[in-house]
Amino acid sequence: MRYFGSLNYSASLIALMLYSLGVALSNGVFISYFAPLIFALIFSKDKLTRVLKRLFILNIFVLLSVASVLLSQNYNLAWLIFLRSNLLIFFSLLLFSGINESEFLRAFSALKLGKKINSLMYFSLSFISSLNKDLIKLQNTLKARGFRPKTSIFGYKIYANLLALLLILAIQKLQSTQKTLKARNYKGYILNPQKLNLHRQDYALLALCALCLVFKMGAII
Repeated sequence: MRYFGSLNYSASLIALMLYSLGVALSNGVFISYFAPLIFALIFSKDKLTRVLKRLFILNIFVLLSVASVLLSQNYNLAWLIFLRSNLLIFFSLLLFSGINESEFLRAFSALKLGKKINSLMYFSLSFISSLNKDLIKLQNTLKARGFRPKTSIFGYKIYANLLALLLILAIQKLQSTQKTLKARNYKGYILNPQKLNLHRQDYALLALCALCLVFKMGAII
């Protein structure tokens, strides 16, 4: 099992779940929420630049949500949405920026949620990855043929055809996968559970995230 810095990916998955519950279910934002962030940052300093770039890009979508709330002049709610979203996104990026598909699957299987759930996660990630590759190929094909994104009827038709083609490819991949599994006598699982090895830093991260569920100290909003 590979580690992100020296944090176990499986422990990071549990920590993210606890932290998300603590932040999402609270009625405000508290200074204590920054403790897990600072701890994760210690093990992620070498990737901080990439994390901040991704955080900046994702904030475009956050700001769209905030803007819709600002239209109703609910400034407290807008500020709350902005802070909560950035806390969760930043924490997720610190823990998992740079992780690849196989590492995530191994970390997920180590949680021992069941072979069928592990297989479902495997197929979901593989399917998403495959569709993403198809989308990139189609985009490159359009660029090679001189297509430039425009807000016109022709542009909208191209986008509609692109989505339709992706849907057709998705159906074909599903049918192909189904035939392959039948031919290989699929037993209901793909991955064997991995061993969960936690260290002191992993337990410390889990404890900090668990405390976010219980203790709310230093209200910001």
